[in-house]
Amino acid sequence: GAGRRQRIIRLKFGFQGKIHDCLPPAAAKTPVRDHCNGLVLLHNDYVVNPATRWAVLLPPCPDPGTTTEADFYNRYLVYDPTVSTHFEVFRVPSGFRPKREPGDVYYDSSIDELNHAFEESEWPPSLYTMHVYSSRSGRWEERPFVREGDAAGTVSDSRFCGRKRYAVCWQGALYLDCENHFLRMSLSNSKYQVIKSTIGLGARIMYQQRYLGKSEKGVYYASVDDSLLRVWFLTESSGQMEWVLKLNNLDIRSLYYDSQAHGPWVLQDVNYESYFPDDEKKAQVEENFEWSSDNDDALNSANRPEYGLGEIEILGFHPHKEIIFLSDSVKTGYASHLKSSKIQAMGNLYPTRYEDITFPIEHDIRGSFPYTPCWMRGFLEI
Repeated sequence: GAGRRQRIIRLKFGFQGKIHDCLPPAAAKTPVRDHCNGLVLLHNDYVVNPATRWAVLLPPCPDPGTTTEADFYNRYLVYDPTVSTHFEVFRVPSGFRPKREPGDVYYDSSIDELNHAFEESEWPPSLYTMHVYSSRSGRWEERPFVREGDAAGTVSDSRFCGRKRYAVCWQGALYLDCENHFLRMSLSNSKYQVIKSTIGLGARIMYQQRYLGKSEKGVYYASVDDSLLRVWFLTESSGQMEWVLKLNNLDIRSLYYDSQAHGPWVLQDVNYESYFPDDEKKAQVEENFEWSSDNDDALNSANRPEYGLGEIEILGFHPHKEIIFLSDSVKTGYASHLKSSKIQAMGNLYPTRYEDITFPIEHDIRGSFPYTPCWMRGFLEI
């Protein structure tokens, strides 16, 4: 089954190490699109298991056809190794771009002129049809989902500037962040529900860090706005779903930590020995690089100077404990405990000697996510 050991995967243009060893050279440096229970979906449509070095290229997705019309489509990976060795990829119609006003230098009447009937139609529609790839069949198919309950609003309410939207698979359902609402899509009966957003993200929505993920008790949602961290937990009872505030406005602007005080993270499994044959670090065992949430290295107000951080990024949630991982300018890591508000320092997240095996233009790490290895084998070969 899926392992329970926790890591933070650091990304450059794509995965380093375990992924580039199992991909063709031309496909190795590509961004990560999504991940689920140990599998990773890349932007070049490879699905990869970094733990076992298994990879497969998906066939091209067909034209939209009779699927639900939208301007934006997002792809999400669904995989539960406790149920099946097969995986699915959903191509979800996700919304519409904002209309430009007449007089805007980029205004184009052929695409920006309003169709009032369409603007006032329900979104998402009662029949929500999308392409789904199944590794069991080896092909893309149209799959309709029937809405239970009310729509979130209208098409005009769903015009947003694009940003990364997260999804999480939990107990047979796919949960989607849809900007001003959420969706719960049942994988067993092809029905879906709209979860109205009552969490009060406010007018600064485009300036916030936002993250949908899963942790100890289920589905969680977090936002960072003006260095204030808030976290909610989704409760479900008798078919009703509600966001409950777990952590309210934790001020993280005064966090400071000397990133060199703790041992830095090591770039594991990137042919380290071939790059540095005389490096003593190659003899160190993997367990030396594990971070523990039980370490007594919490920060407190006494050792937080007044000067603040750079850009705060949400890295993700711990899968088995109520902990959220944060970073300062994608360099220094922190772990915030939701039950106690304790904050632990995780040290310098840039791997040791990272700059020695990358080109200078590629030194900037672009993103991160928690990763729990899956050692399952026996995926369907295409």
